[in-house]
Amino acid sequence: MIRILSLILIGVLSGCASTAGPKDITEYISPMQAIEKASKAAPKGIKGFFQLEVKAVGKPHEVLFLNSELDYRDPRNISIVIHPKVIEPFKKKYGELPSYFLKNKKIIVYGEARRVKISFGCNNERKENEYYYQTHVRVGSLSQIHIVQ
Repeated sequence: MIRILSLILIGVLSGCASTAGPKDITEYISPMQAIEKASKAAPKGIKGFFQLEVKAVGKPHEVLFLNSELDYRDPRNISIVIHPKVIEPFKKKYGELPSYFLKNKKIIVYGEARRVKISFGCNNERKENEYYYQTHVRVGSLSQIHIVQ
């Protein structure tokens, strides 16, 4: 009996939880707005729908980066970071790898934009005093990506 009451209470309380994101996909955040807002919110991030044109892609390991600028180091760039587990479902749905299919397309991604500190260095030797910031939105599910055109 106590278990049933506990489950009912959990269900009622979880139904009261609110979402902290735009209610409508027509409310989106541009790359520059995302960079500015994420910088102000750092070290926390900001949730929302982020719209960008994918101008460049990179895959420095198993993770795929979709960039809003040709140079990922450009201060105006926002990077969509796609987890490897999303690649296969994407390929199954669209018939092509996201790195090819999404290049030069406009997309809207739901997630959290965070400012990430990137240290310079090579051969696994990081220079702690030399760094810059990037803004990343991590994607762990295919449902977070919406193709506009």
